[in-house]
Parts: sequence; structure tokens; C-alpha cells
Amino acid sequence: MSLSRTLETELDRPNTTSGRVKAESGGSIVEVDVVELDRLGARVGGIKVRRGKPGDVATQAMAAPGNLRHLGEGLTPIEVEPSLGGAVLRSAPEEMDGGEFWQLSIGDSGREAELGRYQVGKSGKREQKPFTLTREHLRRTVDGMEHALEGRSQTEPSTAGSV
Repeated sequence: MSLSRTLETELDRPNTTSGRVKAESGGSIVEVDVVELDRLGARVGGIKVRRGKPGDVATQAMAAPGNLRHLGEGLTPIEVEPSLGGAVLRSAPEEMDGGEFWQLSIGDSGREAELGRYQVGKSGKREQKPFTLTREHLRRTVDGMEHALEGRSQTEPSTAGSV
């Protein structure tokens, strides 16, 4: 079962309405900070996907925008520093909606990616804020983050489990 489908199973457990929801599949782990959950979608504080092995951060940063285009704002690499083991991608400035933007951080030498929604305040300070996704968009986001960590686009076949 895919990581996103395993997460869906966890979200469907009785009495799951908020809190950190964790799911594992195929050596990958997803954690979602659920603020509010219903049968149609979730309001979340952030999403983190981790895998057991490191990846090429530059390749992951290049793969991420195509894997997460369904979020509605194109992600642009802001900082890609493989020697430091990480990358930061954000919504393109011209696509920011009222000072709100997506930020994807790739860290731990390509082992994890974390997605959040931020608001730039009047003082210029960035504050993370909860965001709402339908269940379908949540699945696509988890799949997209996992595919980015694998360094592939969603249209490429998976090599997981290949010999």
C-alpha cells in the first residue's frame, strides 16, 4: 500500500480528529499535524515525509515543483546547498496570495521533506499557519513529497522494490 493510502487509513481511524498522525509504508514515514479533520478534508499545520536513505538534494529540489504543482502556486528553489544537506523552495513571489506562500524544506541530506504554509506579517516576519486540503489533495501532496525525495517526477515509474 502506498504511503498516502496508509495515511488515509490512519486518518479514518475512529476518534481521529486532531493531533499528529503518523503512517509508514515501504520504508517511508509521513507525519501530518492535523488541526481539524472531517470526511472531505483536513486542516493541517504541516506535513513531513521521511525516508530511510539519503538522496541527492539538488535532484530532489528540481523534482519537487512538478510533483507539487497541484498546490496552485509554483515552487521555486530559493536555496539549494547539497554540501549542507538541504534545500528550501517557496512559492514564486508573483504567485503569493496576500503574503501567503508555500515552503518546502528538504533536509537531513535528502532524507526528509517538510511542507508548510506561511504568512508574511506587516513587520516582515514569517509565521507558519494551518492550511486546508481535500483528502485527494492531501494524498497527492504526500505522494508528491515522496516522489520528490526519490528524485523523480510523478509520471516516472517507481523503482522501489526493483532488483
